[in-house]
Amino acid sequence: MVKSTIIVRVADKLPLAASMDDGKTDKNLAKYKDQAKESTFPRKLAFSYLKELSDEFYMSYGDRVREPKLRPYAFIKFDTFIQKTKRIYEDSRTQQNLSRLNEDLQDVTKIMSKNMEDLLWRGDSLDRMNTLSDQLRNQSQKYRRDARRLNLEALYRKYGIPLAILLAVLFIIYIRYRFF
Repeated sequence: MVKSTIIVRVADKLPLAASMDDGKTDKNLAKYKDQAKESTFPRKLAFSYLKELSDEFYMSYGDRVREPKLRPYAFIKFDTFIQKTKRIYEDSRTQQNLSRLNEDLQDVTKIMSKNMEDLLWRGDSLDRMNTLSDQLRNQSQKYRRDARRLNLEALYRKYGIPLAILLAVLFIIYIRYRFF
């Protein structure tokens, strides 16, 4: 349950806007402000409430927050939006809040499932790529050996017979001039 809301500039802790609290909560308000959290209020819903306030505050006032000469509670008019939003989020069991929580949980579940599937797919892809790279390495080595062998055979075919004839002629010439 939302008890109180205060919007403060972080740089100098200047309060910019606050919700007007009813008389019932004044007695315990100091205690609630000290605790600054409610254990029975769903955490996701609390952050959703703060996100909604943050978005609206930024859209309404934007960069005016950074002005150095602001007086405390300069944006007190924002209280009307805070009160409306507070009423919406006050009972965490309302159907709207439960549906919001369920939508958020479904989104988180979908994202986690997709991440797990991507992770498994990447693992399979890496295994396949490892196997394919090993096969490619083996085939390239075989290709290199076969290419060398074929080049030598082509050289023998092209220059083997003429070289043999040339050597035979040179041998005959050598023997003729040497021994005759």
